[in-house]
Amino acid sequence: MINEQIPEVPIQSQETIQPVSETPVLPKKKFNFKIIAILLIVILLITGGVYAGMQIGKRQMAGGLQPKATPTLIPQPTQIPTLIPTPDETANWKIYTNSLLSYSVKYPQNWLLLDLTEGKQIEIYYQPDKTKSVGEILIEEIDDSSYNRELGSKQATKGILIGDSNAKCKTDDVEKTWCYLTFNSKYLSILIVKEKDQEYNKIIDQILSSFKFLD
Repeated sequence: MINEQIPEVPIQSQETIQPVSETPVLPKKKFNFKIIAILLIVILLITGGVYAGMQIGKRQMAGGLQPKATPTLIPQPTQIPTLIPTPDETANWKIYTNSLLSYSVKYPQNWLLLDLTEGKQIEIYYQPDKTKSVGEILIEEIDDSSYNRELGSKQATKGILIGDSNAKCKTDDVEKTWCYLTFNSKYLSILIVKEKDQEYNKIIDQILSSFKFLD
């Protein structure tokens, strides 16, 4: 019997051959030129702003170092204030002159003056109707004893300027005031009766202000 050689069949390994997994290749990112361009523009703007600010600061410093021009003072003409005269409310009043006692006094056109004893006693008053008079000024001559007696009384007196004369006056109530004047050895008593109406009282004060002794 002939020994035939049987070819040896290689025994395959029982290990399972795993397929080789391929690592996925990531796509390359595109380079974003827009972002870089924007950044460059921003940087240029900032740099330009800083440079411009530095130039402006230098100019201001240079301008501050320059001497300032001294303003020339032009003298202005002195204006003389115009004095507006105060209107005289007594300009159209009547004037009473007493040659016996050497004085004069003014009173309104619509007021009345009554000569009681040929110049030794006069009365100035306003009478809107025939029943009642409003306000009163009574000027009369007195002798030296009456003058000294009135001023020597215990009732307090105060100085009041009547016209250009300093009178000594006293008040017994809120309406009546007696004033006493002397001039060239003559003695006068002035009775002043005021009202509650301030308009009439203002006129009475103006009448007294117009009183003056004659030279």
